[in-house]
Amino acid sequence: MHPLLSIASLHPCQYRHEEDLVTEICQSLKRAGGCIIRNMVSRAVLDALESDIRPFLNNTGPAHGTKQNTKKRHADHLQRVEKNLSHPQHAW
Repeated sequence: MHPLLSIASLHPCQYRHEEDLVTEICQSLKRAGGCIIRNMVSRAVLDALESDIRPFLNNTGPAHGTKQNTKKRHADHLQRVEKNLSHPQHAW
């Protein structure tokens, strides 16, 4: 079987003990070289992170020597991040 086909998709809320999740992660890393951890971070935590960095993004000016609008670039990036975070998953 191709290694990418055997990457585990793990859901932290399904484990009673953190150690069990860590064991599954390690086994998947050894077996397939990676794993997908779904919904590891709550929406509330993601919203808090976005709230923390928003003032910095809003106050960032254009980079020296660039012609592209930095605020538009940040908005585009945040839209991509939001799309990815709407179904949180982290590949390790």
